Amino acid sequence: MRERIALTAPQHSATLNFAKILLAGGAALLLSSCASYDNQERAPISEKDSKQLAKLLDGKVAGEPMRCLSHSRTGNFVPISDDLLLIRVSKNLVYKNDLRGRCNGLARNWDVIVTKSFGSSHCQGDTIKLVDRVTGLEGGFCSFGEFTPYRTPKK
Repeated sequence: MRERIALTAPQHSATLNFAKILLAGGAALLLSSCASYDNQERAPISEKDSKQLAKLLDGKVAGEPMRCLSHSRTGNFVPISDDLLLIRVSKNLVYKNDLRGRCNGLARNWDVIVTKSFGSSHCQGDTIKLVDRVTGLEGGFCSFGEFTPYRTPKK
């Protein structure tokens, strides 16, 4: 969505300058928050989650990371930790997604995962929020990273 500021005549120049400062400040804040996602240290994966990850990726080979994944290719979301999500399409195909930021509470696998994407694909940067199953309160918030496919090799 794009907002437009329509001002005319020189008497509004102070307002226009103020609007430019606000927009520049907002853009700087947005960029700094995105940078903090990428610079965050990953939380260590518990032994239980590590075993689950190994089991789901066992015998599969990593492919080239992708920026987007079609909704039709999206299977079951399998949370591994608050910043790691697997998307199981079939027993032969799983996508690994290192999330940008931490979705606090994702690992407990209790909340409903609500995604917001534009178009027919989940893409890097599209948002994820968690909603409590009972209360409906919103919890953790993060966004998708790259989608790395893991496929069982053909024999």
